[in-house]
Amino acid sequence: MAIITKLNVIANTDLDISAPSVEELERRVREVFESLLRHVTKRATEPGPTSFMLLEKQLWEQVMALGRAAIVLFLAIREEQVAVKGPIKVWERHFRPAPKQARNLTTLFGTLRYFRQYMREVSAEPG
Repeated sequence: MAIITKLNVIANTDLDISAPSVEELERRVREVFESLLRHVTKRATEPGPTSFMLLEKQLWEQVMALGRAAIVLFLAIREEQVAVKGPIKVWERHFRPAPKQARNLTTLFGTLRYFRQYMREVSAEPG
């Protein structure tokens, strides 16, 4: 999986180099959630004694990964809503949308990687 699954960026070497689609991010959220459900079901149905405290510790990283995946999805959906499609003029200055760039964001769930568009100023009026 190419989303940040560890609590910090450095521990992740398989990162996206281009912005994934909202559909891909939705699929990733579902995958992380399904993995969490499988883990809980497996632990609950194992024969013999089970430590609740051990289960909590095992779930912690998965719950944090689910939170990060959900926030990346949220940011991607918001980015689609506010992204500029073409050149704009603001106070006699001209800007064009540049390709999306990867950014890291530290959250309550750990550090995550997301993509956002930036506007680049152009020296001449677009023609």
